[in-house]
Amino acid sequence: MFRNIVICTALLGLSAGLAACSIIPLNTSVNIKLDDQPPGKFENAQIISGGMVASGDVPWWVPLDCRLKYRQTEVAIDAAKKSTNPKSKGPRAEEFWSEYCGAVDLDRDFIGLTLSGGGARAAVFAAAVMFELEAAEILRKVDVISSVSGGSMTAALYGLSCDSVDDCPATVEGSPRCLWRQDGKTGAAASQGREDLCQGGVFEQLAKKLETKFFLNLFRPDRVIRYWFTHYDRSDIMADIMSDDLYDNSTLGGESFRFQDLNPQRPSLIINATNFTKFRGPAHKDPDDGSWRSAVERLNFQFTGRVFKSDLCSDLDRYPLANAVMASAAFPGLFHYVTLTKFCKAEFDEGQTYKHLFDGGNSDNLGLLPFERMFDKEIREREANRSGRRTLQSPKHRLPENIVLLEVNASLGLPGKSPNDPDPRSVLDYVIDSNFIDTTDSLMVLGYSQIEDDIKGFLTKLECENGKGRFADGSRGECAEASQFVTIALTNLKRTAIPAGDILWRCVKEIGTRFQIERGQIKQLRLAAKILVQEKLYEICTNDQGQRKDWIGKCPLSVTRGEYKTRAEELCPG
Repeated sequence: MFRNIVICTALLGLSAGLAACSIIPLNTSVNIKLDDQPPGKFENAQIISGGMVASGDVPWWVPLDCRLKYRQTEVAIDAAKKSTNPKSKGPRAEEFWSEYCGAVDLDRDFIGLTLSGGGARAAVFAAAVMFELEAAEILRKVDVISSVSGGSMTAALYGLSCDSVDDCPATVEGSPRCLWRQDGKTGAAASQGREDLCQGGVFEQLAKKLETKFFLNLFRPDRVIRYWFTHYDRSDIMADIMSDDLYDNSTLGGESFRFQDLNPQRPSLIINATNFTKFRGPAHKDPDDGSWRSAVERLNFQFTGRVFKSDLCSDLDRYPLANAVMASAAFPGLFHYVTLTKFCKAEFDEGQTYKHLFDGGNSDNLGLLPFERMFDKEIREREANRSGRRTLQSPKHRLPENIVLLEVNASLGLPGKSPNDPDPRSVLDYVIDSNFIDTTDSLMVLGYSQIEDDIKGFLTKLECENGKGRFADGSRGECAEASQFVTIALTNLKRTAIPAGDILWRCVKEIGTRFQIERGQIKQLRLAAKILVQEKLYEICTNDQGQRKDWIGKCPLSVTRGEYKTRAEELCPG
């Protein structure tokens, strides 16, 4: 008995000492104050910050060729220096690309891609759809990717990745990026290839057993001490696992990938979470007016440079990508809040304040809200300009002439539990009851249609604002045909005209919302994505009205049916 007391006392003393020495920090908030940036490899502009060019105010109008041909050369460094604003302590995305691209024709089209939540199922389905869009020569044209929860796992991986080892911008720590390919190389080809993160391909990377590693790490002695005697929590544990296993394979001394490591050749990335921090301020400034829409707006939090600077006085560049993904995917009941320190001092703040974030699916599981916010400022500027209050000069106030929004939805709807199962518990339920996942999924499904309708209406307004559908007398015509909202949803498998869809749906609907997935299920989702994307593109390309063919990179000549059915029966027998 005495020996146990001595051991416990020693452990308590050790944990207190480590915390006091900052080896184990009491506060797990890892965002950095804007004015307190530690020196690093970005200090002398030798490498252009990925956070600046890929996660600032969305420069959708950057010509595709300019973005894809980006190189870390003296031209880029000179453009960064010229576009640096002393007040913002760094170059802004719009000014940088204007300097770097020079006098070229600006892009007139906008293509957005949303990746929904749904755990590893959503991550795999998102990747599968993206590879199909890549084959159709559409993915490279995407301007912005907005992601939620499981979709953020893939969105961040794509944002960090590159297409070729010979055309791969350097990272801060020098750790290898992931090569964006479906499957890894084998044999002699593998031995001759350069090192990269996703040696086995993207799907092999997403197949890693993150959930199993999470539960094993809960009982590691160092994590047990930190968990019980500091603010270190379950979300921090999973963020560490994601960083080490999903996004980085560096050994001792290597830092985790941060927003500054995002590849500038990729589309802008917006990771969404839910902000559940109590409002503190004058009542007349409270954005919550009691309506459903205002509540959703208040809850939505976006990991962008603008939000970090204006709301937190913090530096997004230095924030770990894995922590942002974890905030987006911190499922209630299983994970804790992800906390951000607010360095800005507001009038009503009492002492140090923080923002508390969890799963973005609870506010907008489809990741649609950013596509409204990124243009509403430009619309207001145009209205001000028409009234003579100011003149538009910067290209950031441009509005797109053509808009396409691709929505990837990995939700399963409301499948429910089997009426023939007397005990619906799984192995996980003996540790923590997973019915909270079903409860949250049910609530999120209810808000889908209203957000979709709001965004469709906004896109129509956006193209009307840009002159689409105006008659000679200046009155507005119908603008709805000018924009296009394309949904690629897993639930459409049961409604597809391809027989393989019904077959696959029997198995796909049983893939739960978890942080790991079986390889057989990955194969099912890959075939589902192929069927759904090909059918959707064929439908658009053969539209009787001939609308939107200009943005399709490669139209499928037909929809193959027999081959899919045979493959579906192999993957989902019985």
